[in-house]
Amino acid sequence: MLLDVVLTTSALTSQAISGKTLVAIDILRASSTIVTALANGCRAVIPVLTPEEAFELKKRDPDVILGGERKGLRIPGFDKGNSPLEYMSSDIVGRRLVLTTTNGTRLIRKGQEADTLLVGSLLNAQAVAREVLKLKRDTLLACAGTLDRFSLDDFVGAGSIVREIVRFSPDVSLSDIALAAMKVSASGDPVLSLKESFHVRKLMELGFAQDLDYCSRLNLYGVVPRLTEKGIECLEKV
Repeated sequence: MLLDVVLTTSALTSQAISGKTLVAIDILRASSTIVTALANGCRAVIPVLTPEEAFELKKRDPDVILGGERKGLRIPGFDKGNSPLEYMSSDIVGRRLVLTTTNGTRLIRKGQEADTLLVGSLLNAQAVAREVLKLKRDTLLACAGTLDRFSLDDFVGAGSIVREIVRFSPDVSLSDIALAAMKVSASGDPVLSLKESFHVRKLMELGFAQDLDYCSRLNLYGVVPRLTEKGIECLEKV
């Protein structure tokens, strides 16, 4: 089994994902929001590209929750933003969440042709690692990046998942970039690593310091979100 990492959504190609498991990673904040919502009882997350697509789904099913952001802030007319802390309330239990974000949902939609698409974050790194090993195929950890640029927070997240996989199965093969991600993630406190990134500075300016602390928590949940025909569902809990 080979583990590899791609650094941005724009670098993800159909050839790269063919026949592989894809782990979609957008630490700040779409991946963390999806993991949190499913861990707290959300039935499924439907990733869409635009607010217009989300509003159309709301017309068809008024019970869905609209969540997402543009420039880090809640989209006008939406029920919730992209802070994972908004997805711990009882109003999401048993309901579907239609989510659109600047980076993360675009990555998921682009990677949907992978044999299996999982959503990974620091919050569920160990659970995702176990599922990757269970699937027994080459795996690509895809970082969303920020506006198609390298983002340190996603790189740390990918490295943390690689580190968990290697801990369970030391004989897996790593590409050089997967090895580099693992070493960066192991070099210190994830919160400190994330605080040094450009993306984090922007979120801090918008008042989302609590999101940073929350999204940096390692292995908080044992959920493994997987893309299905019904959306992203929590098919595994470990």
